[in-house]
This record gives sequence, structure tokens and C-alpha cells, in this order.
Amino acid sequence: MEVTSDFHLTLYLCIIYLMSIKLEEYTLPEHISYSAFSTYLTCGYQYYLGRLLAKQEEPSVWSVGGSAFHLACEEYDKRTL
Repeated sequence: MEVTSDFHLTLYLCIIYLMSIKLEEYTLPEHISYSAFSTYLTCGYQYYLGRLLAKQEEPSVWSVGGSAFHLACEEYDKRTL
């Protein structure tokens, strides 16, 4: 798929529009990071909860297990090195 300059102009105008939207007395910042904009495009409600209301996601069991594994490896390295 070839991306045209019309696409870039449309995307730019969308970004400008999104920056001016007010949500429950919250004005989007002048600068919005790519990850924030990507989150907004993927799921506006996720953006609203995570970026505007600053709600934290519950960690999944896999992230807890992964964190424990990395902590155990770090402790092992500290004691053996």
C-alpha cells in the first residue's frame, strides 16, 4: 500500500483535531507521543482510562511471574559474582 501525501495531510489534521478536544474538562496536551496517539487510535477508551484518568492496569499473572524470575536471576548474579 502506497502512502500518499493526502494520507499524511489527513493524519496531520486528525492529530491537530485530537489535540483540541476537551474531555470532561481535560484538554489534550500540545504534544502527544506516538505511543499515546497509537493507544488512542487502537482504543479510545483505553487512552481515556490510562492517559487521562491515570488508571493503572492490573498486572497479569505472566508479568508477575516474569518479574519474579528476573528478580531471582538478579539476586543469583549478585551472590555468585
